[in-house]
Amino acid sequence: MSQSNGKASEAASEPAGREAAPAVSVTLCMPCYNAACYLAESIESVLAQTYPYWELVCVDDGSRDQTWEILQAYAARDARIRLHRLEQNSGSAGRPVAVAFHLARTEFALELDSDDVLEPEYLEKVVKRQQETGAECVGTCYCGYGAEIRGGQSSWSIPDESFDFSQVLTGRQAFGLTLGDWKISLNGMLMKTRHQLTPDELAAVDDRSISSNEYSLRVGMMRSASVAFCRARYCYRVHPMSVSCSPRHCELAWTNKMILQLCGREFGLSSPEYICQRRVYLTSWFSAWQKWMWERQKLARDVAIRCRRSTPLSEVWRSDLPFAKKLFLSLPVALGQVVVLFARVVRR
Repeated sequence: MSQSNGKASEAASEPAGREAAPAVSVTLCMPCYNAACYLAESIESVLAQTYPYWELVCVDDGSRDQTWEILQAYAARDARIRLHRLEQNSGSAGRPVAVAFHLARTEFALELDSDDVLEPEYLEKVVKRQQETGAECVGTCYCGYGAEIRGGQSSWSIPDESFDFSQVLTGRQAFGLTLGDWKISLNGMLMKTRHQLTPDELAAVDDRSISSNEYSLRVGMMRSASVAFCRARYCYRVHPMSVSCSPRHCELAWTNKMILQLCGREFGLSSPEYICQRRVYLTSWFSAWQKWMWERQKLARDVAIRCRRSTPLSEVWRSDLPFAKKLFLSLPVALGQVVVLFARVVRR
């Protein structure tokens, strides 16, 4: 069962003293999971927008911290903020995003993660660009968020300064620019709400990956007849709990497999898009294996250090770790002790 914010009005509220809302209103779709540390700053960046005709749909993905309470406080302050709560965590960024897009009541929508922020003129810039070009999708600048952003400078940005922001591409052309080395970003991309995958469509593909929203956003962009670009800044925050730092290494490879299958269906198995994404897919598995091996080696080193300070293997087996993990951690230590014993015998 889900809970919805009863205080949300049926249309985005208009600021007092302003004219009627223009043709373009925007829904910001915000997936939230244990986001209490950064959630307020993200919502404040929406409230600070110079363009007032928006609604914010926040989907709480079964958070266990104060996320839901923070959302309720903000919803009580502004009727443009609507809430929805999933009773159980989906384990995926794709499902709450799909739910938020499904709940949107405007023609255009974009995703805003609960730990990222928008510059104050963000919506004003993307709506202006959409009205100038009539594009069904508008891409923006995706930049690193930290102390340097507060000073007005970013250490990196996608697209980079050499990118032609005046061009208008088809959805299929823009899709190709997201493969391999990212030339454009999906984060904060304004697109038609009806082009996004529904929760059922996403589940029918595979939404177990923590980054499955990368797949669904690509599908929405590919369904767009035209894609324009502007210099509005979407500020991405990297921290230990962000998706880019997730220890679930294999899940990025699962997402890349979904995208590879999409390339095969849409462009063909001999297309440049498929060949490029196949390389990305294989590389992601190799990267996952490297990270897994590094973590195992680090655990083995930590256990070896502990065991040198006490009876061999005693700390491992006295701990409250699961039996399988105790056995797994004990193997490298036991092998190390066998090597040491053999070396001593050889010396004698």
